[in-house]
Amino acid sequence: MLTSKEYVQQAEECLRLANASSDVYVRAALTELAYDFKAMAKALEQRKEWLDGKCDGMKTIAGLT
Repeated sequence: MLTSKEYVQQAEECLRLANASSDVYVRAALTELAYDFKAMAKALEQRKEWLDGKCDGMKTIAGLT
């Protein structure tokens, strides 16, 4: 599984390739793929934030802070 940063990099590469293509179908497919990569990056970031918050809360409850 890629990191959120790697997903963003893949999205940027897809958009670069989409802009370089003259084929409308290739452009559409690469643009959609870029959107999917960005969505995955966002989901991973949100999950990380949630887990970080949950773990911090668990340390506080256990008196580990």
